[in-house]
Amino acid sequence: MTLRTAQLPKPHEIMRRVFNTPEKVKAYALEAGVSTNHVHKWLRGGESGAPSDLDRLCSAIFLATTFGPEGVRGAGLLADYVREYMLTIVEQSASPYADEEERRHDAMSLFGEAKDAVEALTLGKPTPETIRELVALRDAAEHAINRLCVTEEVLR
Repeated sequence: MTLRTAQLPKPHEIMRRVFNTPEKVKAYALEAGVSTNHVHKWLRGGESGAPSDLDRLCSAIFLATTFGPEGVRGAGLLADYVREYMLTIVEQSASPYADEEERRHDAMSLFGEAKDAVEALTLGKPTPETIRELVALRDAAEHAINRLCVTEEVLR
């Protein structure tokens, strides 16, 4: 466990938060090609449940890191693939900038996030707070990137 993951819930708890209704469990079961009872086992996790897809993905990433420098790069590919897949979905659902005013608003928001992150780093704020500021900056930048990507697609 690292500083970045210390506050994360266990994989089965994250899965339970996401698939928190009978309808979502049923959709997950259909997508995964298993019964809803099996999905419930994944959501229980721990001693009484079965390893979920998220558990297995984390295990695969960890195992890859044990194969030396080449394995660390491989683990990065696994993690990056999942992140890029998610970013593609987010990009496809983003709305393009309607006008220059919206772009300016996002630019000022991004500037504020950057100021907060730089301030946290230079003033030596507690590490968890600094990480929160940096993550907020990254999220604001990704939001702007997604909207710009959609704008470019509309213009083509």
